[in-house]
Amino acid sequence: MKPYMLITGNLNGIDEFEDKISSALDDGYDICNNLVVKEENGSTNVILLQAMILEEFEEEEEDELEFEEESELDEAQI
Repeated sequence: MKPYMLITGNLNGIDEFEDKISSALDDGYDICNNLVVKEENGSTNVILLQAMILEEFEEEEEDELEFEEESELDEAQI
């Protein structure tokens, strides 16, 4: 599975969009950041975008960030 996923949809297909989100959550993804709602230029169509991140990947990223912060503190003390 990919570590990141962008789910797209529109207001006309909101049920399908919600189903995609639910399916991704069932597959082990977490919602990442806020839902983006964008109106297409010159159109009444509204696009929905939701970033998703794989839970395992999110935990690995947090561990890396924590390690980097500890390394920076160690370097500052030298």
